[in-house]
Amino acid sequence: MGMSIDQELAEISDLALKIQGNYLATLKADMVAMLTEIQLEIEEEKQDTKHLHYDDLENAKSYNNGIDNCIDTIQQKIDKLKENINK
Repeated sequence: MGMSIDQELAEISDLALKIQGNYLATLKADMVAMLTEIQLEIEEEKQDTKHLHYDDLENAKSYNNGIDNCIDTIQQKIDKLKENINK
């Protein structure tokens, strides 16, 4: 005799949970990749200082601090996602 309906439903439920877990891991990995790409673009833009007027060093310092804060925030999000990829 075959499996009972309860056993079949349990297998389907297990399979659905595995699919969901794989999907979430893939989604998180994709998010890490996108955030990393954005972070690199911001870092590259920071190197391009032709739009800054360095005769105004206080504004340039504030600008660079703001950029560094953005980069740090993105890195924190990346680290958190990486921690949770396989959870």
